[in-house]
Amino acid sequence: VVVLPNCPEIPATPCERVTDDGERTLTMGYLGRIEPNKGMRELLDACIEMKRRGIRFKLRFAGKEQRVDEFLPEYKACLGEMFEYVGLVSGNSKDAFLRSLDVFVMPTYFEGLPVSLLECMGYGVVPVVTPVGSIPDVVTDNANGLFVKVKDVGSLVNAVTAINNDRKLLRRLSNNARKTISERFSVQRYVDNLNKIYDSLS
Repeated sequence: VVVLPNCPEIPATPCERVTDDGERTLTMGYLGRIEPNKGMRELLDACIEMKRRGIRFKLRFAGKEQRVDEFLPEYKACLGEMFEYVGLVSGNSKDAFLRSLDVFVMPTYFEGLPVSLLECMGYGVVPVVTPVGSIPDVVTDNANGLFVKVKDVGSLVNAVTAINNDRKLLRRLSNNARKTISERFSVQRYVDNLNKIYDSLS
């Protein structure tokens, strides 16, 4: 058995972001299925706490709820204009969504290797994620992203606050995230590895 990791599409040119201005609103995002096991409750509680502390952020969601109105109305009620739901995205709308983000937040309880994680990192979006499943095979804490503890609101608040307060950290993690995907998870690397498997069978 040979395992080939997923290979996301990434933009041909880096996404330019202004990362040194600490006064600029930090844009966080989530892409995927919206349901409890993805840490939606902890993420909302963390955002409420960051709002209370006066941290300037925007949270954007793309995807579909597992159960209609399980989380989205509460997010909107608690966060107001700091929250935006864009629905399902693909093609140009997904490209625009990913380009708008600084941070990908996914405090999931368990996982395989999320394609959304690879896609976001390919765009230079900094992952703030739990070290579950195969995520640690891609993300290295404080190198190309930040780890948070499972079901730990305080850990999530601290990680996002650290990035918000240190835009040089944001820039370093962003550059390293994109580099990780381009070097290890590119389509060309996938094709090369697949050809090696075929060649080994001939």
